[in-house]
Amino acid sequence: MGLENHQSRKYVLGIIGQKHTFISQNPHLTNRSTRGGVLGYPSVSERLNIVSELIQRREDLHEYLELQRRVLQAQLETDATSDKGARSGWNDQVSLALLEQRSLVTKRPIVHFLDPAIFDVDSLISVFRRVVESLISIHPEKKGLRGLLDHIDDEKIDFMKLMEAALREDEASIMSCAGKFGVEPSLLLFLVTTSIQPFIEEFSRRVSPSFFDRWWRAHCPVCGRIPVVARIRNRRRYLMCDFCGAEYLSDYFLCVNCGNIDPYTLKYMRIEGKPGFQIDFCTKCKHYIKVIIEDALREPIPRCVEDILTLDLDVEAKHAGLMRNG
Repeated sequence: MGLENHQSRKYVLGIIGQKHTFISQNPHLTNRSTRGGVLGYPSVSERLNIVSELIQRREDLHEYLELQRRVLQAQLETDATSDKGARSGWNDQVSLALLEQRSLVTKRPIVHFLDPAIFDVDSLISVFRRVVESLISIHPEKKGLRGLLDHIDDEKIDFMKLMEAALREDEASIMSCAGKFGVEPSLLLFLVTTSIQPFIEEFSRRVSPSFFDRWWRAHCPVCGRIPVVARIRNRRRYLMCDFCGAEYLSDYFLCVNCGNIDPYTLKYMRIEGKPGFQIDFCTKCKHYIKVIIEDALREPIPRCVEDILTLDLDVEAKHAGLMRNG
């Protein structure tokens, strides 16, 4: 069903970048920085508290929130350490300024240039195991999960190789390993990246704000993820990375999926009764990004749960014939 035929709810359609009249000023959000970075992004323990509280209030989102809660619990022990799953003294081996410069010159995310040798493999395998065990308890029917535990015990998994493939976004290597162990490539990638996430988040916190402000590209400058949520703050659009916590400036006239910058083919859709939200979409590739308009929110949305708390926008976008990023 296309936008022109979608009549289930009332919509306001417009060209992205048109001036908006915000309905209110939210006092909880006025102290947020207008610069890029990870300011205000909650730690693993803080996110665990947020998600646990939401589980009590949002029965409709219980399945999604419970999975996130289990993952956060698995990461908690590693996140509580000073090195977040890396070897002691890793920061003495890494020049962050040099990595930022290489990233800006090559237009590739910083993690592409990280040496996997900085990680404490045993620590990350521990997180990997806990996440697998949590998934088994939730989805015992999921193919290949128990086999992964056996492969870990038999030391048949080259975890360093998997980490390197995840950092470099090497899809071929991930697919090869997934086929070898009888699991879906997306599941294996999720398990590996979840293991290194506490470190990547900490690494992202150390990146200079000026680096984020100079990025101006769709994919995350730290980890390379394509965002699914943006925020409008002080009439600027910031893209939100739900993996490493980075937020960075973006032009209104940019499709985060195909890179389209033609203002006449970049539009937005607002839904009746949801003044704090809109769906920005590209009429060329038919992909969209969910947008939170901070000044118009009736109550603040924590940085870590934007995607889950806007799942209803995904439903509306799908009904309108649009496709989600990622």
